[in-house]
Amino acid sequence: MKKLIYSIILTGFAQQIVAQNFYLVPHIRIKADVNRNNYDYADDFYFKISSPNVSFEGLSPLLLGANIEYKRKKSIYGIGLIVGDQANSEINIEFTQYDANAHYTNYLGKIRYENYAGWNIYAKVPLIFKTQLFSINAKQDPTKSIMTCNLNTGLNLQFLKVKNQPTMINPMSYGKTHTDFGDYIEIVGYASHLNRSFNMSMNLGLDFDFYIKGKRSIVAQLYFEQGFRKITQTPMIFYLNDQNWGGFSSISRGSALNFKLAFPIEILKKFTNNSL
Repeated sequence: MKKLIYSIILTGFAQQIVAQNFYLVPHIRIKADVNRNNYDYADDFYFKISSPNVSFEGLSPLLLGANIEYKRKKSIYGIGLIVGDQANSEINIEFTQYDANAHYTNYLGKIRYENYAGWNIYAKVPLIFKTQLFSINAKQDPTKSIMTCNLNTGLNLQFLKVKNQPTMINPMSYGKTHTDFGDYIEIVGYASHLNRSFNMSMNLGLDFDFYIKGKRSIVAQLYFEQGFRKITQTPMIFYLNDQNWGGFSSISRGSALNFKLAFPIEILKKFTNNSL
């Protein structure tokens, strides 16, 4: 009799777990980095400096990751892991010549230098919370969704390897330029960190879950990620006649506009059905 009672309890517990839906969710992501400048003025004796608010490098890098998600009624909770991410920013230098009358003139067709760099986030751990805003159901069976729209929120834990690392790496010289004033100017770009090994960021956006044959199968996500701390920078150092003449940089908090495609795999339900 006891065995029968235990069997009924365990079966009911397993069925309750099944009803709550656990998913393994691999995903791919592209992003546009959001950054800010770190200089006090926009024009220098030889240069005009700018830093775009948003930098998009296309499909490179294409970021990979995976989540474990738990869906209960109209809410989704999860934790994930993303590798290969970077906190990047961009700074642009336009090389000009300054004449005796204090007017800018084109120098060799406005030579333009760009440095897009930052530092690797060797591991990012998303803590996920989503809640359903609305759904579109199938006409043939109104009880089944074909698409749901969710509010995507959550926190990301960002971990950077900075201990015992140089603050600036990967120097890239743009070569020396001889100016009409008889000076030699050289610009060197770097990737750099700000000695912070940990950061957090917050997500806000929308998820569109598409259902195939009643199963949650494809998720398209568009969201903004706002970092809390300044963690990396993209410096450009100027050398005038081989002497350090100072430099400028743009700063990143790990903020970005993200587009992600995810592919939920309902794992626990399949396992439990096979075991019952």
